[in-house]
Amino acid sequence: GEGVHIGTPQIFVRYQGCHIGCLNCDSKETWEFSQESAMPLDSVLGEVRRMAYQGKFPVKRVSITGGDPLHPKNDNLDNAQKFEEFQYGLLLLLSLNK
Repeated sequence: GEGVHIGTPQIFVRYQGCHIGCLNCDSKETWEFSQESAMPLDSVLGEVRRMAYQGKFPVKRVSITGGDPLHPKNDNLDNAQKFEEFQYGLLLLLSLNK
């Protein structure tokens, strides 16, 4: 994981789109929106659930990152509620400036 959860197993969900463009960004490939790499929320949730139970212990923490997870084209508040319905701990990773 990252931040205060460093060392904690987490599944990272990367959203597309970013208008901030941080110089130290580690995922510049997510800045533009691409329909060919877009996934419906149900598919994302299914993949997270599949990955969560691959190891010896289930992973119950999801980091939502990007791009910019709060970009207006993303429905992250609704999406975050879906993750919480499955009782995943959530960490929202974002930058508010360059």
